Amino acid sequence: MIEVKNNTLAFSFPEVHESATMSVNFQRTLRIPDNDSVYPLPPGLGPFPLVHVDDYADKVPDAWTDHGGVILPMYQAEAMWILFSSNGGDWERGSYPFAIKVSTGKIDAITGAPHCKGLHKQPQDYLVTPGQPWLDGYCVKKGIIRQFVAMPLGQGYTAEEQITKEAEYGGIQIVVYPMKAKVYDRRFPKVERSRSLGSRFGGVATGSWGAPPAGGASAWGVDMGLAPGGRMKQEIFQDEFNLADWDLEHSSRCFIHIANSMQWHKITGTYPPHQPPSASNYTNAGLPWFDYYDDHMKAVPGSSKLANMKSVQVLSQKSGKPILNSPWETPNDIVYVKPRRVREGDF
Repeated sequence: MIEVKNNTLAFSFPEVHESATMSVNFQRTLRIPDNDSVYPLPPGLGPFPLVHVDDYADKVPDAWTDHGGVILPMYQAEAMWILFSSNGGDWERGSYPFAIKVSTGKIDAITGAPHCKGLHKQPQDYLVTPGQPWLDGYCVKKGIIRQFVAMPLGQGYTAEEQITKEAEYGGIQIVVYPMKAKVYDRRFPKVERSRSLGSRFGGVATGSWGAPPAGGASAWGVDMGLAPGGRMKQEIFQDEFNLADWDLEHSSRCFIHIANSMQWHKITGTYPPHQPPSASNYTNAGLPWFDYYDDHMKAVPGSSKLANMKSVQVLSQKSGKPILNSPWETPNDIVYVKPRRVREGDF
């Protein structure tokens, strides 16, 4: 089951385990410069708003209704990162683990392969939470990603177009698989259970992902997708569990449609409740940048398919219409985040 709670996708699998719950939200951030530098991770300015496709079925393309899911507004000048929170389980046991597949335009953001069912380790086409707290872009090499930035479909910028040569789907596709209940109970022994009350509102229709958008871009405008931007330091950690530990019989998926500001106004009758952030906004607010690392986990090597993509800046320069890409110095106030383990001493 998927619900929308405070602009967050809340996934729950009560049929698997009472603690099998986790959440995903999409954080607004600025576009980092697309140059030779590798930047730390910019902070978020809060989640993008989410609305149900089904609430606006008479105002969106038929294909969006078929796909179900939710809609978020994104300016072309914006970027995003995705926050994962495994919030099930008691603190004595640890959070419930999940395997998560992230695709943009049905292209896997970790491997660059077309979206497919199930989980695979050779190469690994998913990430694991807890352990992987966020994803900021496409995994182009070990420890390096290219930032998720918004671009219209049909101009050749998106990952989908660069890899498939087609502009069919756009948006973001999230699929979540829980750990098998018997594996969780064995690996995280039960100490004390807190009662989960659950929720009965805001269900999200999953729909079908088989059909591309129909009807062209006439009255509707141009669909939006995600494209590779500047480079950032981020490791995608290898799965330390066995592939057989994941419950492939139970999964939930959500299609996140991206609307530009004009489309959002047509759909909802309102304008996006934010303006694209700039580097000066961050500097003036004194917001820190981040670097997340874990000495005990190995990173996946990265995808050659994704590494061969051209960034938005490179393609815009080739087109003769370069996008503003003002350079700025790497910030000095970087917060280094590392998971802290409790040392077990002698009693």
